[in-house]
Amino acid sequence: MALRAATPCAAGWPQEAITDEDVQRSIDGGRADMVLSHDIQAELPLTDPHEDVAALGSFVFQRMHDNQLRLQRIVESVRPVLQVHGHCTCVRPPLCA
Repeated sequence: MALRAATPCAAGWPQEAITDEDVQRSIDGGRADMVLSHDIQAELPLTDPHEDVAALGSFVFQRMHDNQLRLQRIVESVRPVLQVHGHCTCVRPPLCA
C-alpha cells in the first residue's frame, strides 16, 4: 500500500483509507509473514482508553469500520504469523494487566 501523509479533518483521515485496489494487491501477493498496519481489522476490539469512537460521528465511524473490514479481508487471506498495528487492543486480558 502506498504511504500517504495523514491529515486529520472533519471527514476523518481519508489518506489512511485502504482501497479495494490495496486489498487486491495485498491478496495477490500471497501469504505474508507479517502485516504492519495503522488500523486494526474489524474482528479485534478497539480498547484504547484514549480513543473516543463515539465522538467521531457516524460518517467517520462508518469509514473507519469499512477500512477495518478491508483490512480483515487482507488478514484472512494472507494469514500472517505476526500482525503489528498502531491501536491498543487487548486480545488476551492477562497480557494487558
